[in-house]
Amino acid sequence: MSRLILSRIPKEHYADYRYEVIFSAYKWDPQVGDHNTIAEHVVLIDAPTARQLEAWAEQLAAETVQVEQAMIKRQDLAKKLGLPHSINKTLKRINTYDPAQHIRLMRFDFHPTTTGWAISEVNSDVPGGLAEASVLPNIAGRYFPCHERGKDTAHHLLKAFQKRTGPGSRIAFVHATSYTDDRQVMQFLGDYFEEGGYQSLYAAPDHINWEQRRAISLVEGEEG
Repeated sequence: MSRLILSRIPKEHYADYRYEVIFSAYKWDPQVGDHNTIAEHVVLIDAPTARQLEAWAEQLAAETVQVEQAMIKRQDLAKKLGLPHSINKTLKRINTYDPAQHIRLMRFDFHPTTTGWAISEVNSDVPGGLAEASVLPNIAGRYFPCHERGKDTAHHLLKAFQKRTGPGSRIAFVHATSYTDDRQVMQFLGDYFEEGGYQSLYAAPDHINWEQRRAISLVEGEEG
């Protein structure tokens, strides 16, 4: 089994750590009722296991895209999977979709078990875990100087956008605007992308219209 260590943030530093997680890592919901939601522990993973998880995630993402492409060409497969009619209807309209022209983000949930690693799901339609995968390791890493911090997800996402969009482009961070846990993720990304030279727009799905394959903002004061 992989070598995983659950290590506690030094007790005398936890209050400072928690404060920084709230204000620097965009953790705006640090309390639910009487329960603190900011963990007092971090997980330390050996390098081979970290590389293995990265490889599995990349392979699963590629496989997911391949399945999508197969269903576009073979819609009878989509029907066999019992997908909703609205998705089957949409599949007929996206036969020109080229995965290489787009930026995709998926989060796979891996779990260590007594018999090895298991995976529960892939999150491909909601924002989540991005600040934790980008800022949090830098904050926690100060208390574990002998360990290397993981890859910065936001940095790689920004690089992907820079390859496909010009500097100063306007990017809409579309999310469920009524939920703080969604907005805190989008605000983190929006601030990060603005530091990278982009303009950020925060919108709900119904704030965006499509006209002649172009996205049009309906947000008050941000139309166009």
